[in-house]
Amino acid sequence: PVAMAAADILFSFSLQTLLQVFLLLLVLLILGLYVFLALTTIRKPNLHRFDGEKYFYTGKNDKRELFPSIDDPASVSFSLVIPSYNEETRRMRR
Repeated sequence: PVAMAAADILFSFSLQTLLQVFLLLLVLLILGLYVFLALTTIRKPNLHRFDGEKYFYTGKNDKRELFPSIDDPASVSFSLVIPSYNEETRRMRR
């Protein structure tokens, strides 16, 4: 009976130890993944634009205007284009 009790204690101790080792390995794996991702990802992309890419030409006198920025105040403009029936064929007859 004493030998059985010692075996039960040893078995329960080794099961608890295996669980602790498994949890430790899991934590180390998650930590390693975090470090890997932190070292290999770029924090903020470099969005360099040339001067020609910052402007567009309007339809009025080919005036050159700066593209709007996300930091600009909001504006509301609305264009509605309603095509007519068979517009392509009607325009060709003229």
